[in-house]
Amino acid sequence: YLHPHLTLSSELSQQLRRVGAWLFHFCRLYPEIDCHNIWQVRLEVAIATYPDAVKIAERLHLNQAGLNRLANFPNHRDRLAKLSADLTPSQVVRLLERLSITEVIMQGAVAPAHIRRLLYRYLNVWNLIKMPLGGHDLKRMGYKPGRHYQTILNALRDRVLDGEIKTVTEAESFVAQQFPLP
Repeated sequence: YLHPHLTLSSELSQQLRRVGAWLFHFCRLYPEIDCHNIWQVRLEVAIATYPDAVKIAERLHLNQAGLNRLANFPNHRDRLAKLSADLTPSQVVRLLERLSITEVIMQGAVAPAHIRRLLYRYLNVWNLIKMPLGGHDLKRMGYKPGRHYQTILNALRDRVLDGEIKTVTEAESFVAQQFPLP
């Protein structure tokens, strides 16, 4: 009914179990995951690798979020092919930060084991790291609000993710050194 060539192979069965388990696990950490529609994301994973996945999803009347995930799936898969164990946490985060949590989980369901480990670590650790400084802290340090806040905070995030900065004092010192006030 879904697609004439779709068969429930052992590989697809594992992918469907994996995506369900990851969604169930991470919906406690990420409120943006719709825990009531895990079935739909499983269905999306089942058809995601077909060139006409979006048409299949439209025929099945999946919601717009699902259509968007399926439309972007091949591009995200190509992007994630660049992931390797020798990347730093900040490099992994930069590759993944534009994907929704559900998109990362879908990619994790179908990815090879070495990429899956990085995605799991991203979801479980790196994406949840708390920054030692925020916009209010930058303002308190004398920085005027503006677009440069994002540049400063991204540079700081990279150092925190890579373990180079661990304390508020180190963070303040880094910001003052790398982004001196005029």
